[in-house]
Amino acid sequence: MGYFPDDYSGSSHDLMSLKLSTTNFFINLPSLIDRFHSLKELDVGSCNISEGPIPLSLGNLRDLIYLDLSQNKFNGQIPAATWGNLTQLTHLLLSSNYFHGSVPQTLFNLMNLQTLYLDRNNLSGTIELQKFLNLQKLTSLYLSHNNLELLAESRFLNNATIVLPKFEYLGLGGCNIREFPDFLRSQEALLQLDLSRNKLQGHVPKWIWNTSTKTLQYINISHNFLSGFEKSPAVLPWVELQLLDLSFNMFQELLLLPSPSLQYYNIANNKLRGQVSPMICTLTSLRYIDFSNNKLIGDLPQCGGDFSVNLEYLKLGNNSFHGNLPQS
Repeated sequence: MGYFPDDYSGSSHDLMSLKLSTTNFFINLPSLIDRFHSLKELDVGSCNISEGPIPLSLGNLRDLIYLDLSQNKFNGQIPAATWGNLTQLTHLLLSSNYFHGSVPQTLFNLMNLQTLYLDRNNLSGTIELQKFLNLQKLTSLYLSHNNLELLAESRFLNNATIVLPKFEYLGLGGCNIREFPDFLRSQEALLQLDLSRNKLQGHVPKWIWNTSTKTLQYINISHNFLSGFEKSPAVLPWVELQLLDLSFNMFQELLLLPSPSLQYYNIANNKLRGQVSPMICTLTSLRYIDFSNNKLIGDLPQCGGDFSVNLEYLKLGNNSFHGNLPQS
């Protein structure tokens, strides 16, 4: 614990990278900006920077490529004027602060952005998803846990001439999205997709089964109003899938889950009927299963010992199972 030294002996003109994340320094950010004005990387994430706005002088760091201000106590609005000079930025991390107000339009002029984290703030307002899709180098976008209304309807995304980003990480939870974003049809490299806590309703579209089939590891569409699948595949197509969260919807059918890599499966708080398929016994990597609060019936599958080797969490309550508890 202490203050970052003001008597730094090096030349402020030479320092290009300053990484202080998760340190215990008390950091005076305006002072750092004034002293190290040639910075290309500035990482002060998780530094307990006290409440206050982002200093406008941050815009003087014209060579900045990487900026991490996440997990601090910044508040106020994200200043629009700051970003006009930061045209070289590729990574901008502002998550887990207390920012409020709208997403500044000047962020959409940062055409070199690859990573944009705005999640876990108090941002509000209505914004078209298309504005983010115009950032064609973007691979990671996190907007979850704000008060945004993201207009993701297909009428904004039906221009076939647009070159879309190739996303790897998409966090769009709690963005008041009303239908599955159409641009997901063309995504082939997604690793994580979070559409939880939105206003999705009706059926999961059949084209979702062709999305990132070789790469997708995490999909969360929990806490929506989904009632079924437009067309259920005989087997799930995502060969690398590790987490599938469908909980808190209105699903009535239980998906087959042949992916041996699956570790987390949550379909609690739906309207599932019928019996659990013995197919689940093939999922020997499962660590977490939650089928609770449904209308499932019948005997539980008599899985072999391999099934229970990795299992850490099993929740089956509030169903209508009967028969003997499997020995495994």
